[in-house]
Amino acid sequence: MKILLVTGMYPTEDMPLNGIAVKRQADSLRKIGVEVDVFHLQDVRSLSYPKRMYALRRHMWENTYDLVHAHYGLQASMMARNQTLPVIATYHGTDVNGWNYTGAKNLHKYIAFTAIASMVRSIAGSFERIIVMTEQMREKFEPPIRDKVEVLPMGVDIHRFQPIEKEKAREEMGLRPGRYIAFANNNNEEIKRQDLAEAALQVVRKSIPDADLFVLRGLHYDKVPVALSACDCLLVTSDKEGSPNIVREAIACGVPVVSVRVGDVPELILRDPSVGSIVERSPESIAEGITQILENKSPVHLSTLRQEISLEAIANKLLAIYNEVLQKVDGR
Repeated sequence: MKILLVTGMYPTEDMPLNGIAVKRQADSLRKIGVEVDVFHLQDVRSLSYPKRMYALRRHMWENTYDLVHAHYGLQASMMARNQTLPVIATYHGTDVNGWNYTGAKNLHKYIAFTAIASMVRSIAGSFERIIVMTEQMREKFEPPIRDKVEVLPMGVDIHRFQPIEKEKAREEMGLRPGRYIAFANNNNEEIKRQDLAEAALQVVRKSIPDADLFVLRGLHYDKVPVALSACDCLLVTSDKEGSPNIVREAIACGVPVVSVRVGDVPELILRDPSVGSIVERSPESIAEGITQILENKSPVHLSTLRQEISLEAIANKLLAIYNEVLQKVDGR
């Protein structure tokens, strides 16, 4: 089987983490025998939309594929939709959910992402299958389109994301002794609600003075499992998420998760409550969840979820979807 993966986000020399989850998925598919070519829209970003369409069609004239798999947002969807091959579209969050309105400061994002999400949902009926990260995203689609929407989050490289002895990890990260709460906010986004995390930290410090927030920002990908293993828990306070990879990566490293109700985090923790806790969206409730973990000296717990969320498991589920689509389209 040979597929063309059309994506708006993919790692480049300047932005090595941009769309890294898509690259990992492509690599995992190759490992199970799927031929994958990638058409990265950024490679033709200087072209107008018609010229991008021509570049894609020319690429497809010169190659033979069984299907097209589009990742991220409206543009990849629109370009993939205009092909004669069966198309599967994967959406990752704001491209379906839109953007939370929190005031005049983000009004432009709210308007833009609301429009994109509306258009994405309107054209989705033309695809053979739609993949989303959470059940909440699936519910955004109206019947009968919803019937062909699959919930399949991106996988985690559990060979890379493994527990590292805490003191060794802290030494590598240059952290002094203390209690550390990991907080992922790579692009310093308001939607991640670091202000809420810091407010909770102040409450925690009333009983645990050496607690500190370790913001994961600007890290090389190879350092992320080290940074997670150096911490006592991961905190998620975002206003909106799809299926945050950092949560799955923490689970793979055996790091407990404290999270507000956002994205698919509650569904993950419901499947194995030992991996963390869900708290209310207030500094006091968040602080209580953190304090319980920081005061618990239990050893690293490796959840059975590790195998379920692995790249290999997700790739095999995706291959099954590809085969099902192709069988339905042409009776293979």
